[in-house]
Amino acid sequence: GCGVCSKPTMAYELGVTKYSDADINEDGTLANNITGIYQFITRAKTRIVPFDKGYYAEYKVKDFSEFWLNNGWLNGITPLPLKLLSFTARKQNSNDVLLEWTTTEEFDVNRFEVEVAKSNTDYQQSRFVNIGQLISQGNSPGEQRYSLPDLENNKTGVRYYRLKMIDNDGRFTWSPVRPVSFSSDVPWQVFPNPSAGLFNLVLQENDGETLTVKVYDGTGRMVKEIKQTATGFVQKIPVDLHVANYAPGLYLLEVSAGERKQSFRLVKQ
Repeated sequence: GCGVCSKPTMAYELGVTKYSDADINEDGTLANNITGIYQFITRAKTRIVPFDKGYYAEYKVKDFSEFWLNNGWLNGITPLPLKLLSFTARKQNSNDVLLEWTTTEEFDVNRFEVEVAKSNTDYQQSRFVNIGQLISQGNSPGEQRYSLPDLENNKTGVRYYRLKMIDNDGRFTWSPVRPVSFSSDVPWQVFPNPSAGLFNLVLQENDGETLTVKVYDGTGRMVKEIKQTATGFVQKIPVDLHVANYAPGLYLLEVSAGERKQSFRLVKQ
């Protein structure tokens, strides 16, 4: 249930989240851990000991607290609180983008910064820039909602958005990346062509867009149809015509996504 944690593959990856408060509630829930302090005892300082059918953890502390086993997320240092329930980037019109996110169990969070890479090249080279920030609404065990628009004029290509979540102590984590396409940086293409029967269609369209691929033989009869949902990232869709009932010769591949359509001639050898 931890929105910023990755699943550990073994017990030896685990460290310990330590929660301290004047009123300790050792009750198995994070929901009432609001006003205290979270710290993370890294796995380097935690000894995992095999015992019976499982393990126990040994670590040194100066005072009693609630303790929670976790692996510190991808950076190995992040304690349990702050669940990012959702983060979306949606095109509002031909130019604007609305960023929205929802958190729960938000504790000791200072602010959220929205970052964007403004092209495929920037994304591949991890060149993100800050386009705005919102201060945390404060400690809460319940859901909290945020939104921030990207109103920069004359957007082109594909923009890649991520959320930087910064704690009061300066530590931070990033959300998953959400792409939004204004014009494709990646031309639709098919390769190899000619082929013995296995073709690959490469394209990029907005997340959630329905992709329809139809293949017609030389008589105009549709012999294959593929439907997929676009992810917003570059995708490779295999078009398999290698079996014997697809005779060698010329085929027409037609691709549609929203209002965009494109056709390709395929040559099966």
